[in-house]
Amino acid sequence: MRRASDTYWVTPHATMWNMEHRDSEKQATPKAEEPRIDEFHKHEALDRAHLFSDQFERHLASHPFIETTPQLKDKADQIANALGDLYQAIGVHINEFDNLR
Repeated sequence: MRRASDTYWVTPHATMWNMEHRDSEKQATPKAEEPRIDEFHKHEALDRAHLFSDQFERHLASHPFIETTPQLKDKADQIANALGDLYQAIGVHINEFDNLR
């Protein structure tokens, strides 16, 4: 999966440090036990999905450069739809999780 952090708009030295630092973090992270999911986790995930969607729409998708560039607007629309789908999916899983208890 391509992440925004995989593309660098900085000097080659800083880029190399970022890549090495990210790789060392992956190696140093021990496997943690699965967290016990509680009410807070479920609603926190739903809230974060809403927060990201809202921030994306307000600060990036509505930017004049994005809105006036058809290719970028199409991509922004796809991302906005995906964030909305994620929000809805979290809501469905919250209900399924509640029904399992």
